[in-house]
Amino acid sequence: MAFRFEFFVNSSFRRNGHGNVVAAAAACMMAPDRRSFYSRSHILEIDDRRATSMRAQLQAVILALDWALDTCDRLNGNPRVDITIYSDSEYAIRCMGGRADSGIRSRMRNALGMPRRNADLIEEASHLANIARDMGRVTFVHIPREVNTYADSICNETLDEFIEEFDYGSNWHSE
Repeated sequence: MAFRFEFFVNSSFRRNGHGNVVAAAAACMMAPDRRSFYSRSHILEIDDRRATSMRAQLQAVILALDWALDTCDRLNGNPRVDITIYSDSEYAIRCMGGRADSGIRSRMRNALGMPRRNADLIEEASHLANIARDMGRVTFVHIPREVNTYADSICNETLDEFIEEFDYGSNWHSE
């Protein structure tokens, strides 16, 4: 029998397009009772060039995969897994399509042959997904935004706490 993980992932932004961008990524794991969630979140690096919605969505996928693999490391034996990651980000789902070791090179370049944006995160997420696939099944499912409200609320709470803690609203981290 496989150890089942179901994650809902999301990301949120504040001040997008205004400098001092801050973003959060969240992974919410459905509890065994299927009525509640456990959640993890983190703030992305604060850098106008790198904190984008696409990077944040990929960070959320990485957070979920890392959580599942960490949990498996603490289990006895060699557990089989069945991991499903739900996201309202079509971009994240497209990036995670297919087995990474067979298609990662093609996904690291765009149609013009130039290095793809976020290649570092796509490669990291694909690596984690491959480790998990060696233990069982990993599925990525696109869902409507209105179905992903819990993960969205965790992102917003994480951002609110960060902004309050660092007084981000009054031009924290500005030059």
